[in-house]
Amino acid sequence: STSSRSHMVIRLILESQPADFDDKDSGGAGKSKYDAAAGESNHPDILVSCLNLVDLAGSERVKESSAEGEQLREACHINRSLLTLGTCIYQLAASAAKRTSA
Repeated sequence: STSSRSHMVIRLILESQPADFDDKDSGGAGKSKYDAAAGESNHPDILVSCLNLVDLAGSERVKESSAEGEQLREACHINRSLLTLGTCIYQLAASAAKRTSA
């Protein structure tokens, strides 16, 4: 049996500015006034938000997969890796929430 699981990470950076915002300092359309890596605006009238979407595609149900031997060990390693990745993402989100609320 083969696994069709795949994983995906999408990062959306959203920029919002007032309708009457004066864009002359940015050099025209298409130039942004925020640091995408930091997710921060370089201008007080611009609000920048980052949204990270992570799809881990679920874990293998070992009992239902009828995997044996090497396939069973591989499924166990995959499940452990997914659990660890999920824990890391949770800790990163919790850390970011603490920084934001402080």
